[in-house]
Amino acid sequence: MTAATKETKKQLSQLRDLLKRDGYKVEEPQSGWLWVIVEEFSYLIEYSDEDPEFFQLEFPMGLDDKDSRKDEYQIAINNANARSKLAKAYLTDDNDLNIVVDVMASTPKEFVAYFARYISAIQSALNLITTQVGG
Repeated sequence: MTAATKETKKQLSQLRDLLKRDGYKVEEPQSGWLWVIVEEFSYLIEYSDEDPEFFQLEFPMGLDDKDSRKDEYQIAINNANARSKLAKAYLTDDNDLNIVVDVMASTPKEFVAYFARYISAIQSALNLITTQVGG
């Protein structure tokens, strides 16, 4: 990821402040993205002023049994993606699970207004996947 521009930093700062105001724990380990802790789960928010109305909320999850059960996970992911209206899941090159919500929002405030819905969509997809795989 390239270094964040002044505009990216401004938008991320506003996003961080809005999320904190709503009671979320937010960490900013690198420029261009934020970690948000919701309950025991960590979510990544990516933003770039190269596409200023695009935000991506990502739930990365390492899988202990990823190699031996890759086919089961792929079937469960396909089923979850077919049922989900908002969140989409995929296996990374390392066979870890990622669930993402891509959001078009004109401002960080607009993104945060529906943040709980985005989290809910990711959790629903995760529940569908883990229930089907038996995790």
